[in-house]
Amino acid sequence: MAVACHAALTKAHLSDDCQPDAATMEKSVDGNLCRCTGYRPILDACKSFAKGVDMEDLGVRDAAAMSHGPDAPTDLPDDITMPAWLKDHVKLKAACGDAVHVTGSGQAWAAPRSLGQLLEALGQNRHGGRERSGRPLSIRIVAGNTGAGVYKDWPSGHEGTIIDVTKVAELRVLETTQDGGLLVGAAITQEELIDCLLDSSSSSSSSSSSSSSAKSGRRSGADSSRGAAARRAPGSCPNGQPQLPSCRNGQPERPLPCSSSGSGSVASAVRAAATVGGNLVLTRDRGLESDLATLLMAAGAEVQTMKPGGSARWRPVKDFLAAGDFGGPEVVVAVRFPPVRPGDVFWSYKVAQRHWNAHAFVNVAVQLAIDAGNTSADPTTATSATVRSARVVFGYPALEKGGNAPRWRVGRSPAIERILTGAAVSIATIAAALRAVHDDVAPGDVRDAAFLLSTAEGLLFEALVSTLKPALVATLKPVGLAAGKPLPEYILETPSLHDIPVSAGRQFLPDFSRPGSAAGLPLMKERALLQASGEAKYTGDMPEQRESLFAAFVGSTEALAVVKGVDASAALALPGVVAYIGAEDVPGVNKAATGDAELLFATDKVEWVGQPIGLVVAESRAVAERAAALVKVDYSCELGPPVVTIEDARREGAFHDSLPVAGPNSNLPDGQHSALPAVESSPLQIRGAKWRIPNQTHFYMEPQTAIVSWDEGGVIQVQAATQSTDHVQWAVAQALGLPHNRVNVACRRAGGGFGGKFSRACPVAAAAAVATHKLRRQVGHFKDNFYTKENFVTRGLRDSHIAGAAIVAAHKLRRQVRLGVNRNQDFRMNNGRAAVEVEYDIGFDDSGKILALEMQAYLLGGAQLSGSFVDLYQLKGNIDQAYAFPAFHFDLHLCRANLPPHTAVRGPGEIQATMLAEHVIEHVAARLGLDPVAVRERNFLQLPEVANAAVPKGVKTALGQEVKKDAEYDRRCKEVAEFNRQHKWVKRGISMTHCRFRSMVPPRPAVVSIFADGSVMVTTAGAELGQGMFTKVTQVAIHELSKALPEEQRPLPVECVAVNDNASFWLPNTGGTAGSTAAEGSCEAVRLACKQLVEETLKPQALKMGNGLTWRAMIASLQPKTPFPPTAKLTAYALWDGTQINDDGTGALLQKSALSVFFRVQGKKLQYSTFGAACTEVEVNVLTGERHVIRADVLHDAGHSISPAVDMGQVEGAFVFGLGMMLQESVTYSETGQPTYDSTWDYKIPSAACIPRQLNISLLEASHSPQTMPNDSPNKHGMMGSKSVGEPPLLLSTSALTAFSAAIAAAATDLSNDSDITKPSTILDTGAKSGTGTDTGAKIGTGADSSAKSGNGKDDVGSARSGSSADVSVREAAVQRVCAPVTVRAVRAAVGSLHLPGFLDQYA
Repeated sequence: MAVACHAALTKAHLSDDCQPDAATMEKSVDGNLCRCTGYRPILDACKSFAKGVDMEDLGVRDAAAMSHGPDAPTDLPDDITMPAWLKDHVKLKAACGDAVHVTGSGQAWAAPRSLGQLLEALGQNRHGGRERSGRPLSIRIVAGNTGAGVYKDWPSGHEGTIIDVTKVAELRVLETTQDGGLLVGAAITQEELIDCLLDSSSSSSSSSSSSSSAKSGRRSGADSSRGAAARRAPGSCPNGQPQLPSCRNGQPERPLPCSSSGSGSVASAVRAAATVGGNLVLTRDRGLESDLATLLMAAGAEVQTMKPGGSARWRPVKDFLAAGDFGGPEVVVAVRFPPVRPGDVFWSYKVAQRHWNAHAFVNVAVQLAIDAGNTSADPTTATSATVRSARVVFGYPALEKGGNAPRWRVGRSPAIERILTGAAVSIATIAAALRAVHDDVAPGDVRDAAFLLSTAEGLLFEALVSTLKPALVATLKPVGLAAGKPLPEYILETPSLHDIPVSAGRQFLPDFSRPGSAAGLPLMKERALLQASGEAKYTGDMPEQRESLFAAFVGSTEALAVVKGVDASAALALPGVVAYIGAEDVPGVNKAATGDAELLFATDKVEWVGQPIGLVVAESRAVAERAAALVKVDYSCELGPPVVTIEDARREGAFHDSLPVAGPNSNLPDGQHSALPAVESSPLQIRGAKWRIPNQTHFYMEPQTAIVSWDEGGVIQVQAATQSTDHVQWAVAQALGLPHNRVNVACRRAGGGFGGKFSRACPVAAAAAVATHKLRRQVGHFKDNFYTKENFVTRGLRDSHIAGAAIVAAHKLRRQVRLGVNRNQDFRMNNGRAAVEVEYDIGFDDSGKILALEMQAYLLGGAQLSGSFVDLYQLKGNIDQAYAFPAFHFDLHLCRANLPPHTAVRGPGEIQATMLAEHVIEHVAARLGLDPVAVRERNFLQLPEVANAAVPKGVKTALGQEVKKDAEYDRRCKEVAEFNRQHKWVKRGISMTHCRFRSMVPPRPAVVSIFADGSVMVTTAGAELGQGMFTKVTQVAIHELSKALPEEQRPLPVECVAVNDNASFWLPNTGGTAGSTAAEGSCEAVRLACKQLVEETLKPQALKMGNGLTWRAMIASLQPKTPFPPTAKLTAYALWDGTQINDDGTGALLQKSALSVFFRVQGKKLQYSTFGAACTEVEVNVLTGERHVIRADVLHDAGHSISPAVDMGQVEGAFVFGLGMMLQESVTYSETGQPTYDSTWDYKIPSAACIPRQLNISLLEASHSPQTMPNDSPNKHGMMGSKSVGEPPLLLSTSALTAFSAAIAAAATDLSNDSDITKPSTILDTGAKSGTGTDTGAKIGTGADSSAKSGNGKDDVGSARSGSSADVSVREAAVQRVCAPVTVRAVRAAVGSLHLPGFLDQYA
């Protein structure tokens, strides 16, 4: 993030624009991802460098408190400029030089400086040589080499010659041609091309010749000149480096086609490296989902290529992309744009999963030449404008005849072009062109064919309306309409979702400070400066030992098969490979984790794609991964087809049995096993309804990583990225057959975990440990008391030709094994939260009060139980959420599928429970035609709190009312309704939801030591995962230790306390960091240890010292003059036992419960509920399915916060994490069990553009009156009044899902009134009328049509009714159809297939 921000500033300084605007700085991180923060603070930091930004509008609060001390710098310099010498260095980095040619390791690297040298290198290396295996070596031309990020093919090991073309002068040309066109060298980056066009557009748009310039429309219908860019492009490129002029004020006055598609397609960092030529070659050879190729083809560009010994050849882009084998190496030299003529207009756009840094599902580019008509006021002489020529190009995936997989197709649209060419600009012309989309766009038999066609139709409609609107409006006004009804203005108002507004937000932190204490202050996160500067070390950053070894998993490629044999010979023959490790090499128990049936390495069969079969160890990570791909596994698929879906599992009866948390959740009287009788006796009923919830994976930034080495005495040292050093220690000890006291596991920090580094870190560390053990044992013919490390195994040793010298060398060299799982393998090995399908029946009355609820839920588990039971257990226990259901029965079934083991993901079970509870509320509200907020309020749990398993049940209705007021919900509801009335193609929705999160805090230990100089070292149980664990621990330690000082000297400085790394030899038996309560337990254990030191040592010494007391003096008085142990106690160990904490700090020993026994808590366990509320407003594009979140207001109850700034970050991060699940994240598999999302190319977590454009976060003030709030706020039985915060706000993201449901219902309702706009297969034909029970299974019981009821005389609810009976039917169908994630595909499917031509016919 810091580098991306710096790059944007550098670019601005080089163009003499010392301060870019806020939009530019925010977009600088368009290619960066963050899973923790929610982006807001990062974006604020970027915008702090921008011009015109008021620092008070950013999220910077209390600069003094956010520092680590009074002397820490907090202000930016007044003048931030780039030194002149650095500018010159950057500008001269491409200076001319001689061609470079380097050889080594069987490869050659060439860096020619001219086209002649390049062609010569190609000619000399056309046969590349051969490997020892006989496989021919290839030539690879590289520039930005960004394709390797998509195809994961670098380095492949088969490149005989690598040719770098970035310094070839002829490929770096960017100049105007004599006829006014533009010549672009193939090695010009996409960023350079975009900047050139934008700058030239800015210059031309202010000239007086705008009437003859080509125009480019973006989603707003704005115009600009691509042709002007060509005419005004730079004329010379000395040294192959284009001298690009700067945009005035850093912002072009008019946008351009390249920016409308190209700039949003990939990240800034990729655009700065990816070249024009490389993009075209990857599109032709690999089927890259290119936006640039679509633009170039529509612009009429040509591609120049050359072969060694041949002449230059120009071809249209279409012919270049269609070309096959050239019979030898050929290089792309340049691309040539034709000049643009008067009347030319250009429009382009793409539809993708995510606004920034995502490949297109469909893209389009349209260039039209328009002859203006006569707009005379006299109808007899007025004439329409006409389309002189047209080029319409679509890009989309298509399945060719006989093909196995879709491939990206870029092609012209002859049928559409024929209709447009020579036609008058009219509604009829647009309608005819839309009808031809199905003739020109032919995706074939692909899964998303209907989506691709409907989206292409919507995009073309936007393109034609945007480009033809000026001529169309000018024609319609004087001429009038020959037939049809008047054309509403909003028909021609196409959506504008491309240029999203700059994000903004408000953060409210109440005053949680305590007198003389560091607790409650919004301190900067511990070691935040190290993270921002890149100095913080994660597991993979730990120093390599001399000649370290690297490992890579060999994963199964089949989901269910018998393993007949494994052949690693090809891998072992690869230079640099040391060994292959399999199940037979495990000295202990071949299990992935303690107490789990999952094998560390598969033996006789595999049960999911990606299941580890073995491990390859090599001298580099690249070699290890290449070798792993060479291992051949002989499979036999005699076990039948794999179980992949819940439907498969139910059909085959595949379920996990003997679950530790089996049985339904019910509040029915004993002996009643179903709520159906209560449902059937209710006045109104919804029967047999179904709904589903998707899977979501962790996507931590740091991959699963472990480093293992042997230490003296047979001790094994493990550095692991884990949430639990205990679990890793147990797994490694079990795999190696060692006692725990010979396995030390350490973790300084982990780059995110979210549950994925709890049990799933175990097989990674255990596998690396087995490899280390085997390599040590291969030279282990020495006595144990001889100091040895893992060995260096030469190729001769692999071939069993062991020489004495090799044994001596192997014995001397100390080798560690490092295993970092790449992202693709991580996706395949590990699964996230369980997908859920639910069947339910609801009984309710006409006021919206739910009387009975019967649910059957099916969770999609993996092949092994692993952590799936956590989802099941938490879903089971949280289904009622913040609502009072008088009679409910909830039964769950965990399916066993041939998928990777599932494990907990942030808020496991709780988020699914929240989504289900809110969906039930939404369904009832839709059936009755009521505002869902009124139905929620009707069903809230009420004060006083109701005891249930000692969990407070008081619902914070005040939270909802506060959010409702702050978010101006009532006013904005009216505004949303008015917006939807005025807009046809864009609809908005607004919704409020609430959450209740049950927390239980298990026991934790801690050690606190005071050194001779007064500094303090804290060793805590909790792991630092980026959540601010160590910051809270530090603040609590200072709070408690400061009690030994006079009030005027409190608190101790923050720098006085440091927090130790987690390590099982330093502090064993710590459990794991999970459940949002590890910080509370760790803080309480630290507080108790500090309290021991204060009460037993420090306070007595302070009384002796009297007036001369200072912290340093007091500690010095307890130390001897020489470095011998002090006589006083300066180290304390404490174990907080997990019981409630009374006001005097003692635990209350009361009754046991099931959970207290599970966690071995002897007294009354500390458990409580955390509440929150959120209001979210969203927008959807009916034509393309695009959607975004406009605004979110979130209020969270953190109790009496210990570290408000940390808690604020957790609330923001959790909410945005949940938005990923609501908007776009879902892990899916093919029928054969192959993951369809196993990389960042397809699995898209939220980017900075996905967060709400206005994000307002507040923490609840802890001083609310007990009369209006439950008596557990602040948490009087918790740790210093605080509450959990890591997961609860995640549940509030459900408000986005319900808001999208409202927006889609508004769209469906509006479209239902246009009988010609929808085809029969739409949402409107689900038969979901009141009482019909068709399709959705909805059925009215004994009551009459519920939409006509008065609400039992309750006017406050009855007044919330909206719409006719038909509208209620459409809304209910929308609620049933809209499930997470609300992708662009889902929006288009829920709205239905638009028949735009038929709709336009009525106005033609």
